[in-house]
Amino acid sequence: MRILRGSMCVMADDVVPDTVTEAVALLRAWGYADDLAISGDGVCGGRGIEPAGSAHVDHVFRFEGPSDPADAAIVLGISCATTGDRGIVVDGYGASAGAEHDAVLTMLLRGWADRAR
Repeated sequence: MRILRGSMCVMADDVVPDTVTEAVALLRAWGYADDLAISGDGVCGGRGIEPAGSAHVDHVFRFEGPSDPADAAIVLGISCATTGDRGIVVDGYGASAGAEHDAVLTMLLRGWADRAR
């Protein structure tokens, strides 16, 4: 179970990384080996593009800058059913996100939130 609280996600086992680097290292330790990126209408990895609607967001970590809440980043642990990739997306969030990524991030996070209920 994952609960989004404030600026970051609190895991059921209380593992809460303090930095983006720690979140990436934690996800790598959990087997998320591929580097993924937001691309077009989905997530791009080494084996192709996974449509956002079929990508499964397993873990979410959000971070805000200490002096500027607009300086935000998000780290996602994603499993891709179609391509077989299991990896990590690091991207801007909120005001830090590029307009081209907004729709894909919204779709990914909507699916995650629906499953977390």
